[in-house]
Amino acid sequence: LVEPDRRVYEETWNELLRKTGASESVRRLEALVETLGVADEKPRQTRGIRSIEDGTRNSGEQSWFHSHLLYFYSELGEKEKSLLVDSLDELYQQAAFMQNILSLKTKQLAFESNGMFALQQSGNKRGKECCFVRWRDVAENSDSVSKIKWPAVKKEERVLEKCVRTYRNDVSLLVDLARHAIIFEDLDGISDCLRKMSEDEEIEIVRLKNRFSSGYDSRASFGYRDVSINLRIRSDVTESYQLQYHIMELQLLLLEFAEIKSDQGHRRYVRCRDLRAE
Repeated sequence: LVEPDRRVYEETWNELLRKTGASESVRRLEALVETLGVADEKPRQTRGIRSIEDGTRNSGEQSWFHSHLLYFYSELGEKEKSLLVDSLDELYQQAAFMQNILSLKTKQLAFESNGMFALQQSGNKRGKECCFVRWRDVAENSDSVSKIKWPAVKKEERVLEKCVRTYRNDVSLLVDLARHAIIFEDLDGISDCLRKMSEDEEIEIVRLKNRFSSGYDSRASFGYRDVSINLRIRSDVTESYQLQYHIMELQLLLLEFAEIKSDQGHRRYVRCRDLRAE
């Protein structure tokens, strides 16, 4: 069903690798990811500290909680289970707020690392093409900004499918309701953005998938490649609403891969995903 799309993605990737300096760019990205030391392990959504049953904690205990969050994931007791988000309504309320926070942070990163966003498509379904604009060039132009295709919180239908099919009704494993993407002309641009994320004191990267790695088996994603990041944003605003623990997704894409994407291709992918009950 998606074999034609997989072949196109693979041919595009192999063509990119043949360009001068491409292999070095792959290695630089791999080295950066290794330096960050972020494991590719599934995180879980947790509530703010105020929701812990035994009440207020002092600043030392708050720091302890933050630094030992992964310990709670692996050693949950009856008391600590209250930390996990178990309500889809609650998670959507969090995501609706955090989508705006993520959008602001994504625009900042795109501006600093020369990233791009996709424009809204126009024209008929069969003939329309997707175009991209460099955020640095249009950030001050309200007319251009209004034409950008800004992502929204993930649709309820897909979230319910994923929760039931993949996560066995465990709401806390849904970590991509609030999501965004930045598009780059080359891998060095992706590395630059990732480096800036690691230096941003408000960003905590909790999971990272480097699908551009030389060791990545792209059959798992039907040939598609990107850098997928799960992150938290800890700022005065998110802390005031106790949303500094809400996990979101940011994808860093290569322009060539973003150009291949189409409505038809996505529909084929959805049909294949449905057949696999994912």
